[in-house]
Amino acid sequence: MDLLPFILACIIIELTPGPNMAYLIILTMSVGKRAGLATVAGVAVGLGCVAIAAAVGMAEVVAAYPPVYEVIRWAGVLYLLWLAVDCWRNGAQADSRPDETGLTYFRHGFVVNILNPKAAAFYLAVLPAYLPPAYKMWQAVVLVGVSLSIATVMHLLLVVFAATLRPWVDRPER
Repeated sequence: MDLLPFILACIIIELTPGPNMAYLIILTMSVGKRAGLATVAGVAVGLGCVAIAAAVGMAEVVAAYPPVYEVIRWAGVLYLLWLAVDCWRNGAQADSRPDETGLTYFRHGFVVNILNPKAAAFYLAVLPAYLPPAYKMWQAVVLVGVSLSIATVMHLLLVVFAATLRPWVDRPER
C-alpha cells in the first residue's frame, strides 16, 4: 500500500472548496472559535462514519444503486439550505443564542458530513481505488485514519484563521 499518492489526493481534496470549508469559516467568523471547534469535532466524526461505510462496502451498494447516492446528495443540499436559512433568519442574534451549545454545533458538523456529497464522493470513489483488490480491514483503517487526520488538521487551520480574522471583520466601520 503506497500512502504518498493517497496523502496527496487527500490534501488536494481538502484544499478544494466544499461545504465544510464554507460552513466552518462562516460559523467561526459569525459565532466564534468555540463553535467552530465543536463543529470540527462533529465534522471529523461524520467523515469517519462515511469513510468506514465506504471501507466496509457502501461503495458497492452505491455503484449498484445510483439513486442511493442521489438521495444522500440531495439530503445534504437540503440540510445545508436549512442551515443557511436558519443563519439568515437568526444572524443578528448569532452571538446571543442561548440554545446553541457546543453539542448543537457538533451535531451540525456531524450531519453536514453524513450528508456531504463531496465527502461521499471521495470515500465512495477514491478510497476504494487506493485499496488492493483483496484488502485487509486494517489497510482501510489506515487510509481512513490518514484522510481524517489531514481533514481535521485542515479544518482546525480554517477555524483558527477565521477566528483570527473575526475581530478585524467585526469592526462596525467595515
